[in-house]
Amino acid sequence: MDVLAVAPYAPYEGIPHAGGEYLLRHLHALSRHGRVTLLVPGSSDVLASRSRTPAWLDLAVAPLDLATRSVVRTLCDAAYRRLMAAPPMPTAETLRAVRRGGLLERARRADVVELHWPEFARFAGELRSAGVRTPVCVVEHDVDVRDARKRLGARVTGYRRALGVLTSPLPRRRELAGLRAADLILVFKGADEALLREQGVATAVQVIAPWLDPPLAADRVAGSVLFTGAMWRPENDTGARWFLREVWPLVRAQIPSSTLVLAGAGPTRELVAAAERAEGVEVTGAVPSLLPMYARASVFVAPLFAGGGLKFKVPQAMLCGLPVVGTSVALEGVSEQAPQGVLWGETNLPGQMAKLVLSALQRPDEAAAVGRSAADWCAGRWSFDRSMTSVVEAYRGLAGS
Repeated sequence: MDVLAVAPYAPYEGIPHAGGEYLLRHLHALSRHGRVTLLVPGSSDVLASRSRTPAWLDLAVAPLDLATRSVVRTLCDAAYRRLMAAPPMPTAETLRAVRRGGLLERARRADVVELHWPEFARFAGELRSAGVRTPVCVVEHDVDVRDARKRLGARVTGYRRALGVLTSPLPRRRELAGLRAADLILVFKGADEALLREQGVATAVQVIAPWLDPPLAADRVAGSVLFTGAMWRPENDTGARWFLREVWPLVRAQIPSSTLVLAGAGPTRELVAAAERAEGVEVTGAVPSLLPMYARASVFVAPLFAGGGLKFKVPQAMLCGLPVVGTSVALEGVSEQAPQGVLWGETNLPGQMAKLVLSALQRPDEAAAVGRSAADWCAGRWSFDRSMTSVVEAYRGLAGS
């Protein structure tokens, strides 16, 4: 089976965000059943990490070709970036690069085309309009077609937010058109399928499991609170700074010895400055692996207020045996299915979140019992291998038809 995947990133071992890690494991699983070609725009990040691409992946990097742009094109591209104010909306340059990188020709030769992330779902419609009959699957890492304006509030401010609110229907319409043109959509939680149906998308949907790293043996540090994520993502940055401002002082006032670890690549200057003003806070930046931090923590917090899809950090923390305290957004796809006794608490209120964190720290035996229950439930709930077997079967059926 010959699969053409299209994504904004080129994955590699140690890539510092969960979406890239999932892409790596997903494509690796497909490579056991045939050839996998990944077409990506040649951003500076992709070019810098190109040498780290695994040997089993056929990587096709499409140059951005910025040097030969006319003045008019450069100005139009800049305007597009500001109008599409909410990353990860694609820039005009990356969209052109994918097309120029032979998208149509490669798609015609493939058995199945995979389009990763909502920003590239639009290519499904373009392929159909060009007469490409190869089956197309869209992997919707983040399904937020209904909450674009809410997402804007966490990502940008000022005039860019105003422009984004005005223009957000444009990329959403292109995404929805691509989803309707696809043959299959992969999502990470059942609620995403319901959301797509609300938007009039009748395409077949399959719910898949995330990739979760096998946990290390626990070595808990009393009073240790953990939050992980790619800190350059606005959702994580905004959530971490909200927790530092609204929740953490309440926790420290009751347990002065407690510590907070904010672990993940790309912390913003604002987050680092906020952590320096607080007490008992460590901002790690990029680390080789987050697993040792999951092993040492006593409680995991997920203070997220924006973002679609399943938040991989939550099931990962649960699999590592941690009691989890999170907002309703952070626990989407988990709290609806979780039985009683596998989550420590859910709240969007700072005072209530502080109380939940304090109770987990003050009752370590109960917290540890909830963590063990969470790990057992996650191990049975999400099976990446079983999920990918189902995906391969679906692809073979589509290619055969």
